[in-house]
Amino acid sequence: MPVPARQLLYTSARIETRNLDGSSGTGTSFVFKDAASPPGQQLFLVSNKHVVSDAESGLIYFTEQGPDGLPMLGKTFFLRNDGFAQQWHGHPDESVDIAVMPLSWQLELIGKDGKKAFLHPVSLDDVASPDVFENLDVSAPILFVGFPNGMFDEKHYLPIVRRGYVATSPDLDFNGDPVFLIDASVFPGSSGSPVFTVGDSQIGGTPALKLLGVISAVYTQSTDGCISWRPAPTNQVPIPTIEQMIDLGVVYKVRCIRETITHFWRQIA
Repeated sequence: MPVPARQLLYTSARIETRNLDGSSGTGTSFVFKDAASPPGQQLFLVSNKHVVSDAESGLIYFTEQGPDGLPMLGKTFFLRNDGFAQQWHGHPDESVDIAVMPLSWQLELIGKDGKKAFLHPVSLDDVASPDVFENLDVSAPILFVGFPNGMFDEKHYLPIVRRGYVATSPDLDFNGDPVFLIDASVFPGSSGSPVFTVGDSQIGGTPALKLLGVISAVYTQSTDGCISWRPAPTNQVPIPTIEQMIDLGVVYKVRCIRETITHFWRQIA
């Protein structure tokens, strides 16, 4: 697969949830390979707490890998998890909207049935370093991969890639939270989408496609003019007040992923 950005189509995985109140939702997750974890246990799914916190059951969809090692476009399988919310481990800070789920054992179990997922995990080498954050300029282009409004290529079962721009200084924690903002259209279903640098977007140059963080929320303006952020919803159920999204997305910085995985291992030790 010669086009680097196209590989990201096999990084994100669609989540469908059935919630405790009977409602359903969709969201985005992506596969992260943590080299600091024990061998054979290094694959994790990354998403948001709010995507999975009320889920009684969940389905996660993957493209199947063929005998030739290539993706079988349009041929998918899903992992079904009952007690879905309990399968995820949240960031130790309750206010940080990041959650991870161990994935290696589930894929190994599926492999015993002769199925294998075609994956392009994000590795630690793909993670933006502090230097990238320091030198990444405001208005630099970014891309994110997910399922806005639950949409995807239904024939090939692939996600949608969208573009935007860095809207606040990425090396600073916006309002004291471990986030920065992007100028981009963030819709229901985009929660959990990975956000990457694009091309030569750093002062002095930077390698393309470095993971910056995870989309969590979107700023909205209500009819009374109040502007606030709220989690990017996982469904499109009407809400009592009329709100307009103002194309500012909230991205939790990539360091929160490692913090969550580290806490996961400490909890089960």
